[in-house]
Parts: sequence; structure tokens; C-alpha cells
Amino acid sequence: MTLLGALAVLAERAGARSWPVRCLVLCILRRAEAVARGFVAEATGLPPSALEPMPGIRNDAVEALRLAVCFRALAAVLAALLRLSGRSRCPSGRAGGATRCPGPRQHGFAFSRGWTGLPNDTS
Repeated sequence: MTLLGALAVLAERAGARSWPVRCLVLCILRRAEAVARGFVAEATGLPPSALEPMPGIRNDAVEALRLAVCFRALAAVLAALLRLSGRSRCPSGRAGGATRCPGPRQHGFAFSRGWTGLPNDTS
């Protein structure tokens, strides 16, 4: 889900770039979208035709925003599927859980110029 969110941000940023850069990035993101759609279709049991993109290949800012919306929608579908399965590590995904997910420090990571593992507590 995090990767799909990152791809959505990349698509949004590509919309503001020059045509050659946007064309290259959107070409790569279209392939990523097809792979993500296939994964979500397999995970949900939907037929792949149910998640087909709109026809027509353009390289304009509107196409970049369409890809961003598609990536976010796919992430939302996976999040809903995860909550329904009861396998969410986020307490808010379970009935009667907390209202927010624990921060990265509570999962053994700290953010300082990238994700780094915290040393093991040997006390």
C-alpha cells in the first residue's frame, strides 16, 4: 500500500514536468499500474477486466493525475481487504482498536535520513 502511495506521488509530480520527462515517467508508471491492477484483481478475486484502465494513451498532466488516482484507489482496495481479513497490524483496522496506527519507532525503526533499524534492547 505504501508503494502504491509513493507511485501516486510520483505520478502527480510527473504531471508538472516537461513533456520528455513526463512521457518517460508515465510510460513506466503505466506498466506499474497494470502490474498493481493484476495483483489487486488476484487478491480480491475480481476478474481482471473489472479493473481495466480507461482506453487511450496520453502523455499530458491529466493522464498523470489519472494514474495517481488509480494508484490511490488500488491502495484503498488493498487497505480495505487487509482490514476485512483481520490481519492488519494497525489497531484502528480492528474492531474496538485504537484510533491511529503506532508510529515507526514502536515497530523498531527510527527516521533519520531514511529508515534505519534501532539497536536491539538487551536490558
